[in-house]
Amino acid sequence: MRLFTCVQGRSADQGGTSRFRPDPSRTALNETETKTGDPVEQVEAELFTDGGNDAVVRLAGRKFPGVLIQGDTLSSLRADVAELVELCSAGDLEEARHVASLLQVDLESRLQLYADALDAHGISRPF
Repeated sequence: MRLFTCVQGRSADQGGTSRFRPDPSRTALNETETKTGDPVEQVEAELFTDGGNDAVVRLAGRKFPGVLIQGDTLSSLRADVAELVELCSAGDLEEARHVASLLQVDLESRLQLYADALDAHGISRPF
């Protein structure tokens, strides 16, 4: 488990990006506050888009950024894929095509946000 604390770096008009940095004034969860007993680690990450769902971030030491998907959104994506599998298994190809097209549009939108963020910061795409 990792805890990110966001502080602003240089402003966007100065060519900078926001950065997540450990904030010494903020108390991280301790082992007694986590369900697993695992300690929480604070790490630095660059924030290329607004924080929130689908934030584009790059962890220290990584060449390319990634997309932060919230747990509830990830669960919804998994549920949509499970529905698609069930529809295919049941032979309901018309509804399966519909669900698949919705998933495709959703993923294309997320990928475009990612590509736009990389382009805006002069980072080549890993695909």
